[in-house]
Amino acid sequence: MNIDLAPPAATSWVGPRRIRLLDGDRSWGSTNTWCSRHGTIRRRLVVFPPGISATERRCLRLWRGWPLWGSALWLTVELILSNQIAPVLAIIICTILVVLAGIATFIRAGEARRGVRTQDVLVVSDGLVDLDTMLENAEITRQTQTLIDADNQLAAGQINAIEHETIWSTIYHQIPAAKPSIPDTQRVRSSAGTAQRRPTPRTRNVLPH
Repeated sequence: MNIDLAPPAATSWVGPRRIRLLDGDRSWGSTNTWCSRHGTIRRRLVVFPPGISATERRCLRLWRGWPLWGSALWLTVELILSNQIAPVLAIIICTILVVLAGIATFIRAGEARRGVRTQDVLVVSDGLVDLDTMLENAEITRQTQTLIDADNQLAAGQINAIEHETIWSTIYHQIPAAKPSIPDTQRVRSSAGTAQRRPTPRTRNVLPH
């Protein structure tokens, strides 16, 4: 099945280019495909929580893109400062600046970042594909095409914003939420509590004959 990855026919993005870049082509999230030279194809569907504002979506995109633009920021600042101050000091300043920028975007993303749902599949293109992978790939294809069709229908005036968000919400709830990880300290406490509650084996007193 071929997926139409083109943006909606009519767009209403206005404002500076940087705002349009943060808005992205899809209000519901993003879809990406990576092909490796080893014959594997990786597909990812990212769906934002329905009902979030445009500002929240921009903050989410900024936070999720931090590894990329953070690296570019580090290199840019390092090149500027390397000719003005000591290299070691320049590296320290660059690292602190990028880390602080990452913390700022983390805070700005707020609780919405926990609601982002992601669907991944890795397909081997040499024909050796198991049934589970085929089903996962077909499901991502269906979900992605449904969201893109909803965008196109909204742009064409065939559905309204409420109907568009309903389709978005349906696909969102079809993707399982990530299970929260248990902190190591909680695991240690849990193990310690289990050990304390574990009954001690009873010893029998044996009288000598």
